[in-house]
Amino acid sequence: MLRIAQISDLHFSRPTYGFSQFFSKQWIGNLNLLASRQKDYIPNNINLLPELFKDLNVQYVVVCGDVSTTSQRCEFALASHFIQHLAANDATPIVVPGNHDQYTKKAYKQKWFYDFFPSSFSSPIKKFNLKEHGVAAKFLGDKWWIVTLDTALATSLISSRGCFSPFIEFNLEELLSQIPAQDSVILVNHFPFFQNDSSRKILLRGAELQSVIRKFPKVKFYLHGHSHRHCIADLRVDGLPVILDSGSTAHRTHGTWNLIDIAPHESSVTAYEWQKNKWLPRKQVML
Repeated sequence: MLRIAQISDLHFSRPTYGFSQFFSKQWIGNLNLLASRQKDYIPNNINLLPELFKDLNVQYVVVCGDVSTTSQRCEFALASHFIQHLAANDATPIVVPGNHDQYTKKAYKQKWFYDFFPSSFSSPIKKFNLKEHGVAAKFLGDKWWIVTLDTALATSLISSRGCFSPFIEFNLEELLSQIPAQDSVILVNHFPFFQNDSSRKILLRGAELQSVIRKFPKVKFYLHGHSHRHCIADLRVDGLPVILDSGSTAHRTHGTWNLIDIAPHESSVTAYEWQKNKWLPRKQVML
């Protein structure tokens, strides 16, 4: 059996006050941080996760982006320390960037995220690197793979959109075509599968991503964050994967994450919620 924890939107933060922030989107992030985010997102609940994951025998922890708040190197350092703590407790972390991890043009252009989270995997198929190709794959065993996407962008002042570019589309199709047809795939992205939010928060070319997934029924799960709304949606009857939104794991009052158990004949997803200063299982869905 494979046991995977899905967390997202950790939003490690550290306000900066230099004059240079006013030449980028960072000043809006700092203003938002001081006004609300510092109150809404706390490290206390997520700092309990590494030992909890060890007790639960979690093998992999998938982090669906937004580990930072304004994509500053000091924030990435805080997030990296947490990710290293996960690894030290016997869980292999798999991290993709979110829009807050590409928050400024400088961070996006210089790819600061990848200085802290190098995300290339060795696999039996052609080697893809998330930093260079926008896709990567890792073989988990038992005919299961994790495929990761980087669709995050540096955007305008009021935008938090991503883009499934033609370049990433081409690479994803090539990668999926090389995974054996009898194997199964967990596809990981920061942005939701359905584009139901306002136009400034959507994944551009999201319809093209859905078309690729329909072409490859080996994609059994689609894991994402971004919306801060926990969701488990089984869409297999429509020829689509099981959609899992972990919600914002670090939220002070509404923190959530998913525990995914994959067995040969039956799988399940257990939703965990932060209640009364501890993580409690809220519901389980058998698949």
